[in-house]
Amino acid sequence: IGLVAGLLCAAGFGGHHDGTRIVLWTSAAVFAAAAALCLLTPDSLSRAAVRVDWLGAAVLAAGLACVSLGLRQAPIAGWSDAATVAYLAAGVVVLIAWVPLQARTRKPFIDVRRVTSRGQLPSYAISFIFGVGAFGAQTAAITFMGSPGKVLHYGLSMSITDIASWLVPCAVASAVAAILTARLAAAVGHRAAFVVGGVLLTAGFALMIVWHQATAEFVVALIVQYAGLGV
Repeated sequence: IGLVAGLLCAAGFGGHHDGTRIVLWTSAAVFAAAAALCLLTPDSLSRAAVRVDWLGAAVLAAGLACVSLGLRQAPIAGWSDAATVAYLAAGVVVLIAWVPLQARTRKPFIDVRRVTSRGQLPSYAISFIFGVGAFGAQTAAITFMGSPGKVLHYGLSMSITDIASWLVPCAVASAVAAILTARLAAAVGHRAAFVVGGVLLTAGFALMIVWHQATAEFVVALIVQYAGLGV
């Protein structure tokens, strides 16, 4: 529901001359309201005495931030730029130092020994591949929708309002699929349900290869993809 409401908000203000700023300020207000509601929500009656490893969290955030800044800087200034190299090198050094820090911490932010166990590797590989296909491709799809076809010879030349409007049925399909996932898993098992989601994602990408000349066809492919994402 929140995703659909956000898309409708973007669609409503997208055509405004200051629409981007309005949407961003609206998002900030919504997050502030959510934070306030969290503070007003009563605590659980049974709380476990858990100590948060704030140092581990801060070091991890700093390392990831440096790597993100480096990757963001590279397409603009180049991979050999001093700032790009410095960001990436600093991020790698901090992340490498974070591993032994977590190993020495009694209650670490992330248990690196458990995370690096061989039994977890298959699930990591599946999650990584699924994440690239499910979330990474969304960026390409939305970029394609907004690219000016007459200038670049590809794309659907949609405005922000059009993109947000067409993504609403996709979000609805994802929500409906998520609601039905429990029944699907109960009927065929969790592994088979996961496979169904992968098949729908694959089918959505295959349809995009064939259906990318017209908006309606492309959105149908997106709906199939988002349904798989919901599963």
